[in-house]
Amino acid sequence: MNKVIPTAITILALIVLSACTTPTEKRRTTGAVIDDTSIEIAAQNYIDYSEFFDSNDRIIAVSVNGRLLLAGEVSSKEKRQRAAKIASQIKAVKLVYNELHIGPQASANTRLNDSFLTTKINTSLVKQNRIEGLDSARINVTTSQGVVYLMGLVSRAEGDVVAEVTSNIQGVKKVVKLFEYIN
Repeated sequence: MNKVIPTAITILALIVLSACTTPTEKRRTTGAVIDDTSIEIAAQNYIDYSEFFDSNDRIIAVSVNGRLLLAGEVSSKEKRQRAAKIASQIKAVKLVYNELHIGPQASANTRLNDSFLTTKINTSLVKQNRIEGLDSARINVTTSQGVVYLMGLVSRAEGDVVAEVTSNIQGVKKVVKLFEYIN
């Protein structure tokens, strides 16, 4: 009961906030944004409240247009497979990108650096907008252990520019394009 109320409040707040997308977010409907929020919450809840996963596992779930990225670290191959299976069974999930690493959790310093890299990349995308019509708010940037995952609904040209800008940021080890292309 104690877990249900905060979870319900969180879900409600995220759904309300998701409906408030920026006017420049033209490629995804409000319904898609709400679905993505629901997918992320469901994935995190299944994992967080599962007895199969424990405090040695850190799983990040990010959904864009029904495409769910699982990043982070798990302690075994079985846990990696189970996370992907759970994720694929969530309503509205079209595709699961299982980018979970098997090994110890990233250190607090590494996670802090990942957050800093994500901020640097988002800032660079705003400042170095070289394609007319490219709105960096449509790009989701997720970083785990220096590996940057790029998601969003973009043209191939937009995706290439975003990946190039990202790869030039100091500290980025690898760029993984998980874009859904509109052309």
